[in-house]
Amino acid sequence: MELAEILKFIRVNTEWLYTVLYQNKYFFFDYWSLVHFFSGFFIPVILSNLRIRRIYLITFLLLIFYEVVEISLIYLAFNIFKPETIKDQITDIIVGLSGLLLNLRLGKYLFNSRNEIRYSSYFPAIVTSLAISFFWVGFYQYRYNYNFLNSNGFNFWAFGCWSVSILFICISFSHFKDKFSNKLKFYPIFYLLYLTLLLTVEFFGYKILRIKEIAHLNSDSLIFNLIHGNTTLHIYYLLAPFIAIMINKIIFTLWQNYLNTFELNEIKLKNKILRTVSISD
Repeated sequence: MELAEILKFIRVNTEWLYTVLYQNKYFFFDYWSLVHFFSGFFIPVILSNLRIRRIYLITFLLLIFYEVVEISLIYLAFNIFKPETIKDQITDIIVGLSGLLLNLRLGKYLFNSRNEIRYSSYFPAIVTSLAISFFWVGFYQYRYNYNFLNSNGFNFWAFGCWSVSILFICISFSHFKDKFSNKLKFYPIFYLLYLTLLLTVEFFGYKILRIKEIAHLNSDSLIFNLIHGNTTLHIYYLLAPFIAIMINKIIFTLWQNYLNTFELNEIKLKNKILRTVSISD
């Protein structure tokens, strides 16, 4: 694939991110804003796992650097991103810093919480479900035959359905995997249960409620005249539990390592303060 084709693919499949959610004289919010928020929240987690120091300062610099790179690519006529206004770029940085601030506040809250809260698997599962659903639904661009199920640029109905589904997959997998001593039996059973639930939901939605996805006209059914869509959709639906479990495991590991590092740094800071106070006394 040539560079021009790659750039065109990126531009076409990120077009939905430019859908305006809100704007006024000073601020401009679109779906890119959510990406920046998530980046501000999760970049420190990644940097911490890479054993990099000054992760919050580096995150701040990366948020600014991204805007500089974005402007540079437009200036060099790579045509990956749409041109942005100054208020859009300022908003992106502010939203990214908001994600960073949430990271700090949540880290401090969990540091002072009980271990069962601090090391719970629910938060990584929620992040996994929202992240996967956000990018998949935005990429596929669902549109249904009932107008009230549709929304401009991004289908919230599909997003809600997939978020709940991915969350259920992650939580149920974490809950039941330790109850099976034989993992070779657990994985196929778990996957068969997923397929059964998927076909049941599809049957109820397609056959009973008559909900049909109409954005992709050349859609075929995957099985039993259910799960209508293109090849990409069929592949995603078949691989969704594996994708969810894998990403959830990665996020869970990164998050726990980050919390451990956060806790260690907080303890070091408290000890440093205590030493300073004792010396001054």
